[in-house]
Amino acid sequence: MLEDSLAQVGMCGASVAATAQKCIMMGNQRALHSLKGDFKMPDKHVWWIRLRTLACSKDWSGLVALSREKRVPVPMSSFVDVCLRQGAPEDVTAVFVQQLPQPRERAELFAKMGMLEKAAEAAAAAKDVDMLSQLRSMAGGSMMVGNLIDGLRERLR
Repeated sequence: MLEDSLAQVGMCGASVAATAQKCIMMGNQRALHSLKGDFKMPDKHVWWIRLRTLACSKDWSGLVALSREKRVPVPMSSFVDVCLRQGAPEDVTAVFVQQLPQPRERAELFAKMGMLEKAAEAAAAAKDVDMLSQLRSMAGGSMMVGNLIDGLRERLR
């Protein structure tokens, strides 16, 4: 049955990963599940394929939905990496950065994205005065961001 449906879309002879990508792009979860079972594909491998396929096709809402599933065997930093590589909108990337477990890592990534307010909040959560000082110098003449960072630095002292 799987062979028949794959033959109809011209996927006979393709690699298992390419076939899984095609199933994902066509939204055929049943075929993907069948493929996974037939070829004994590990969950983590299927998740990586889903992650890369959704990012390459720039299906950001699908990527966010994927990250919100119950058991995610792929680290959240991988979601951030593919978003940065594929040029995802900042608000989408920020969703994944916010879910990172380490505040220092969140602060660095937010700073890299130019989201200094969120970077400052994450640095304060990490109690990292040095990072706050770096962010203060990055803020330059922005009084609003500078005042926020100065206030957070004072609270940590």
